[in-house]
Amino acid sequence: MYNRPTMSLMTNSRIQKNHLLSAGAVVLLGCAVWLAYGQAIEAPFILDDPPSVTDNPSIVRLWSLIGDDSQRGPLNPPKDLPTSGRPLVNLTFALNYHFGKLDPVGYHAFNLVMHLLSAILVWQIIKRILQLDYFDGRFARASQPLAFLTALLWTVHPLNTETVVYVTQRTELMMGLFYLATLYASLRYWASATSTQRRIWLVLAALACLAGMACKEVMVTAPVVVLLLERTLIAGSFRQALRRSWPLYVGLAVGWVLLLALNYDHPRAGSAGFGLTVSAISWWFTQAKILWMYLKLVVWPWPLLIHYQMPYLETFGQAWPWLLPTALLIAGILILLWRRSVVGLAGAWMFLILSPTLIVPIVTEVAAERRMYLPLAALVALAVAGSYWLILQAEKKGWMASSGSKKSKKPAVGNVVAISGVAAAAVILAVVWSRVDVRRMSALHDPIQLWQDTVDHEPEDSVAYNNLGAELMHAARPQEAIEPLQQALRLDPKHFEARINLGTALMRVGRLPEAIGEFQQVVRHYPSSVHGLCDLGIALGKVGRVQEAIDQFQAASKVDPNNIAVHYNLGLVLARAGRMPDAIEQFRAALHTDPNYFEAHVNLGAALASSGQPQEALDHFQQALQIKPEDCGAYFNLALAYDEIGRSNDALASAQKALELARSQKQESVVEKVESWLLDHGGNPTNR
Repeated sequence: MYNRPTMSLMTNSRIQKNHLLSAGAVVLLGCAVWLAYGQAIEAPFILDDPPSVTDNPSIVRLWSLIGDDSQRGPLNPPKDLPTSGRPLVNLTFALNYHFGKLDPVGYHAFNLVMHLLSAILVWQIIKRILQLDYFDGRFARASQPLAFLTALLWTVHPLNTETVVYVTQRTELMMGLFYLATLYASLRYWASATSTQRRIWLVLAALACLAGMACKEVMVTAPVVVLLLERTLIAGSFRQALRRSWPLYVGLAVGWVLLLALNYDHPRAGSAGFGLTVSAISWWFTQAKILWMYLKLVVWPWPLLIHYQMPYLETFGQAWPWLLPTALLIAGILILLWRRSVVGLAGAWMFLILSPTLIVPIVTEVAAERRMYLPLAALVALAVAGSYWLILQAEKKGWMASSGSKKSKKPAVGNVVAISGVAAAAVILAVVWSRVDVRRMSALHDPIQLWQDTVDHEPEDSVAYNNLGAELMHAARPQEAIEPLQQALRLDPKHFEARINLGTALMRVGRLPEAIGEFQQVVRHYPSSVHGLCDLGIALGKVGRVQEAIDQFQAASKVDPNNIAVHYNLGLVLARAGRMPDAIEQFRAALHTDPNYFEAHVNLGAALASSGQPQEALDHFQQALQIKPEDCGAYFNLALAYDEIGRSNDALASAQKALELARSQKQESVVEKVESWLLDHGGNPTNR
């Protein structure tokens, strides 16, 4: 009668202790994430972030979720974006935009949380795997610390920096989170004691798998990895696994239907797929070399680059030094997998997750560090658990000659020594890797340095030179941008994006004839390039060739009738030509696609005012100031509109506000213009 409540108290105490340890582990993982990546919270958008975020029309509103071709919703991004066919990721970008507009902090914070949640899942998955009967209790006592150390090392591994900090790679982060959630829910399904629990975990596994399919195509391998895990570590055969868990696999297979539907119309056909600029054989040969680069970066993660460009291996003679070891590695993994070895399972995990990108050509990126995000987890787990087992074996052999009196203490002492040794090595490695992460973060904070590092290590990378030039232009250094853009074209004369950027840089430094020549080359070779047509139109307009400029914009509008930049710039040229009704129509078209387009509101207001519609012009200037309340030019336009309709006091007040803002922003040309207007209209330009 006495022992029963005592046992209950002990059990509750143990449960409370486990909860405290788990909470502490989560806090430590959170600290590791912050220490490794926290300084990147304010890092700017880079590389594919503009098309994914800043120039993505489908994230500027939350409703309707689907929309239509003229106004796409967050679950219906346009084609050939990084989020095309990945609606769940696009929806999270829309939520970020809704709450923080284009402030990078919110986007980075979301990515950090996703990475932390994945680290927690890695910890729980490895712990449960090590506790399986498959291991005959070899890791039972050490499962918790070994799993935590695996999660810690995986969390801070420098190879993950691109995935966590590069905002667009939320596609990889979210897919990875749901991939891990599918594995975790499957483990809980197999361990459930009741049919109710099994149903709950089955539903959660199926939902996680569906969500992952809506994030990235690599999720296609998740049901296969789950099946291999059960066959290798639990059931013993595929037949037994399917017999025991067929409802689970039916639920997971539903995700394939969703993935097929999302990719039915080839949403990223311009960058991925067979029949593009590289043959399948050449891609496969080259990926054999890339695989060994990935494995090298797992062990020695430096240098890390935002972009890799390697010459394709075209022949067997070029590729055999990489094909032979790859073939031997695959053969070894298959043999170990057939023997139900956990090493074979880890290797299969790596190859299966990499397989979509190893098999399907992605012409924009021959290699990418983020592709190792999930494979890395299996390799780290294998290294941590393997180190523990090796230390145990070494200790066991060392004690074999010990006296019999110590025999009973061998397992406990061995466990302590092995765990301590692994923990010490893991902590040292985590500290070193965190230092590498911090160094990597400094480059990610400075896009120019990021691309300069890339061209230093990849001098044949035309993409890197192009992006270096683009970032120099973004930093208002167009003269410096010209040389790397020219180098990009020397390496790849067909790099039309580099040619467009070069034309833009030349236009900004006043070399308009050369800029027009570059844009004409783009249009000649890519007549459906909206960007090329639009930029050519802008350059022609600047040299007074107005009708030719209008022709280019109209051609661009036929290619993409809903392009905001085309409508806006065509409106500017039409207004310059005095065709105000046509200009007004184009500005309205731009605002139909993006009602928050500040410049379109201002120029539409100006066109309406000059067309004798001051009241409607007033409305658009007011809307512009709701978007940018500190814009002095918009306030001055508002003053002119008020004056036109006879509201003199409001006109003077708005002009005074414009003058105040222009002075604080040191916009001398606006100051002179507003002061002159105030003097002519009885205002006091000296009033501060």
